[in-house]
Amino acid sequence: MFENQDSGQTLDEGLAEYYTLNPGLLDVRTLSTAAADFFRCHDAVHVVYGCGTTLADEAFVKICSVWGTTAGSSSKHRQFRGLRSSRDRVLPAAT
Repeated sequence: MFENQDSGQTLDEGLAEYYTLNPGLLDVRTLSTAAADFFRCHDAVHVVYGCGTTLADEAFVKICSVWGTTAGSSSKHRQFRGLRSSRDRVLPAAT
């Protein structure tokens, strides 16, 4: 399991497990290139640090994604800051 500190999984294997455990995530193929780049890095942070999707884990991952990845520090990140939170990526808009 990717959340286990001693996991022997590759990043690809961990990401596959993460996506299987979180089927409600948006498909990055439907996002802009900038947003897809950011969320690929964001999701990789979940796996590298063994974080789930609890509020505390999301806070940690968001900080690492913005400050610790090239997607977060790039000017492309500014193009989709309109998302109120990572929650907007998972939950449908209120009608």
